[in-house]
Amino acid sequence: MLSGQQSVIPSGYIKCFITGELRKDTPEERIRQEVARILVEEYKYDKRDIAIEFPIKMGRTIKRADIVIFSSGQEHTQKNVYIVVEVKPEDIKPNDEKEGIAQLHSYVAACPNAKFALWVGSERLAFRVVVKKGEKIIEPIPDIPRKGEGKVSQPTPESLVPAVNLKQVFKRIHNYIYANQGFQKDKAFEELLKLIFIKVYDEQFSRPDLQFYILPNEDVNNVRKRLENLFNNVKNVYKYIFHSNEKIELDDRVLKYVVSELQRFSFIDTEADIKGEAYEAIVGPNLRGDRGEFFTPRNVCNMLIDMLFSLVPEKKLIQPGAIKILDPAVGTGGFLIAGIQKIKSILLKRGIPESQLRNTIREIANNNFYGIDFNPFLVKVAQMNMFMHGDGSSNIFHANSLENPAKWPQNVKEKNKVKRI
Repeated sequence: MLSGQQSVIPSGYIKCFITGELRKDTPEERIRQEVARILVEEYKYDKRDIAIEFPIKMGRTIKRADIVIFSSGQEHTQKNVYIVVEVKPEDIKPNDEKEGIAQLHSYVAACPNAKFALWVGSERLAFRVVVKKGEKIIEPIPDIPRKGEGKVSQPTPESLVPAVNLKQVFKRIHNYIYANQGFQKDKAFEELLKLIFIKVYDEQFSRPDLQFYILPNEDVNNVRKRLENLFNNVKNVYKYIFHSNEKIELDDRVLKYVVSELQRFSFIDTEADIKGEAYEAIVGPNLRGDRGEFFTPRNVCNMLIDMLFSLVPEKKLIQPGAIKILDPAVGTGGFLIAGIQKIKSILLKRGIPESQLRNTIREIANNNFYGIDFNPFLVKVAQMNMFMHGDGSSNIFHANSLENPAKWPQNVKEKNKVKRI
């Protein structure tokens, strides 16, 4: 193949993220490749220390582990396996007799120097290897360590990483809450949104000592106290989203799971498209579907923003209050978020210091971007989405934009002063 040419992947195959080889394109293979990518891009393990379908000898039989990570720079042998990862389809549960955690345990037992293990199926479960009473067992922990850490440490602002596939994470958490808490899907969704909001608030305002985390063997009551303190702050600042009497209603087991799934990410630094896709993936199933809601594709939102902004001098776009942009059917806020991202790119191009960027975007969003929707559920969804992307959340209102603005609620009329042309 000539330099600069790209190879064509045949139909029915997928290119392995680790080896570059072609593998049959199956649902399970896609999940395995996604996990492999996460291990490299989020956990920073070197591709050269990772093997796919590694043969593990167990007595007289040989079985293949989906993914193994070897001690850094060591030969790819069974004795050098550091982490064992088993990947299953989304419908396989950890207690499955054939495909569950027991299979992972058998792999770990056969690898004399394995220290950690990860099982990904309907849930995502991490373990450390311990020896008790002469027997090697796997013990649940919140997460596996990143490369070079050796243990799961308290997150710092510098250790947080942008998410690679937030859609799968949100979907897995939502399903876990639904299956283990006894809530209906819409209630499970609301509880997930609370934790997402608390997580973003923590990233923005708890520096340098983050509060959104759980450590191995930590008393979950300590975790709950930290999160409730954060949530009280959230409710004080964002009274238009949360009522003062709202609480975190997840039980200890579910709360531990959600925090362990989310604690490694930086939502602030995760790309807007990744956050938007993930958000809409869990919003969609919770819509009743009786009002004809649908989400404008993000590429269309970006195109419209480019067209609109081309009509306005760039200097005016980045002046708080200089222009007003109203989306009268705001949905999840995708159109306004595309605008915020465009403003961010303009500011970066102009060389604004990173230390000022967040506050500048917040000020522009709070003064320039507005939204209305007739669905009260989507109003709350859009408010949270705007907050996650920089703010402007206080400018999202519940009203019927097809009515004469004179009939809108007073607070909507005051904020959205529509003028006749």
